[in-house]
Amino acid sequence: MVVRRWFVLTAIAITAGGCRIGFDSHGDDAGELGCWPAWRDGTIAFDAVTRIDELVTGAGEANPYLTADGLTLYFDRPGAGNDLMVATRSAPVTSLNTAGDEGRLSVTGDGTTVFFNADRPGGAGGSDVWTARRAAANTFAAPTQDLLAGVNTANQELDPEISSDGLALYLAPYTSGSDQWIAVARRDAVGQPFGAPERLTELDVAPGLGDPAVSPDQLVIVFAVGPTASDNDLYYATRASRADKFGTPVLVPTINAAGANDGDTALSADGCELVFASSRGVAGGHRDLFRATARPSN
Repeated sequence: MVVRRWFVLTAIAITAGGCRIGFDSHGDDAGELGCWPAWRDGTIAFDAVTRIDELVTGAGEANPYLTADGLTLYFDRPGAGNDLMVATRSAPVTSLNTAGDEGRLSVTGDGTTVFFNADRPGGAGGSDVWTARRAAANTFAAPTQDLLAGVNTANQELDPEISSDGLALYLAPYTSGSDQWIAVARRDAVGQPFGAPERLTELDVAPGLGDPAVSPDQLVIVFAVGPTASDNDLYYATRASRADKFGTPVLVPTINAAGANDGDTALSADGCELVFASSRGVAGGHRDLFRATARPSN
């Protein structure tokens, strides 16, 4: 198996808080490619988890997003607030500057529209989901809450994950005094407003859910659960069609470490690479980025 290293690192920015970002198309037929069949039949198995040492600074890295070609990784790192960073496995990309506190950001499959959470002024309250159109390479129009009135509330809307087709917005909201949960807001067509988020109660294996990442066909979801008996762990669930509920969530095999805070999941387009943040072996109470790879089904 080829081990690829990240070697070009730049800071990027959005005029407000963001989170997680990528620009490559994720076609709906990707569910039949790579490792997705193994996720669905429960045979997914990863090689050893390794830290992405070339990105470690001691400050802590989190909220990764891996583009479909597997060559670009976006994540956040403490700076002036949290700064969005980008690392590439090939040519460098244009940087963007940020000064605010970023959390998580994702992009539609055609690369034109970003969705992110931020507590910037002008929102409904707390942390809201914002959206922005890409104006040029790595530059965006001013973020707005257009089409998101049904999603945002005076409480907290976190961890947005937009589906490849832009019709389903997964997120992890919570209200004061409650645990975080995973929900999805839907719309019938791009350009229409999203409806109110519906809680995916079938994923409630324990209190405190977050960081959803979905396959291009939305039949596999990976997310963080915690705290559990071994701190925060990564779980996944599958379903036969988008009209079905997800099945019973199970632990992602060979990934979780006892006593570690594992979360902030990102999946490659073929489902064979998992990038996540973890506190395992990390001093100072923060997390670094780790990766693990699986082999495609034959």
